[in-house]
Amino acid sequence: MARQTLYHFTSQYHLSKILASGKLNPTESNIGSANPMLKPYGTNVGPKVVWLLDTPDLGDHSHGLRGSFFDKTAVRITVTTTRAIRWKNWKWTKRMNPEWKRDLLRAGGGMSAAGRWWVVVGSIPQAEFARIEQRAN
Repeated sequence: MARQTLYHFTSQYHLSKILASGKLNPTESNIGSANPMLKPYGTNVGPKVVWLLDTPDLGDHSHGLRGSFFDKTAVRITVTTTRAIRWKNWKWTKRMNPEWKRDLLRAGGGMSAAGRWWVVVGSIPQAEFARIEQRAN
C-alpha cells in the first residue's frame, strides 16, 4: 500500500498529551449510535480509530471539529502512513444504521466533507508524524 500524507487536527490541550504518549491515540469510530433505538448502539461498537483528513485546510466544513470546549482546529499534525482507510470505503461504515450515519454526516459537514475523511485503526506512532503546526491565535 502506498504511503499517504494526511492531517490530524487537535487542540493545544490534547497536543501535550499526544507528545507525552508519543502517539496519536485512537478514539471512538462513531459507528454506534447514542440512541438505544438505533442499532448498533453503544460505545466501542466498532474499532477505535484515529480520524484524519486528506486536506490541510478545513475549508467550509466543520468535519465534526467545531463546537467542542477545546479548539480542535488549533493544531495540525501531518502524518505519513500506509494504514489509512477512506472512511466511505471502510467496512465498518457500511454497517452503520442509516439514520445514525445521516446524523454523523450532518454534524460533520455532509457527504462532500466525508469524502475527505480517513481512519487508521489503532494508534499512529510519532515516527509517522511529518510535521506539527500550531495556528497563530
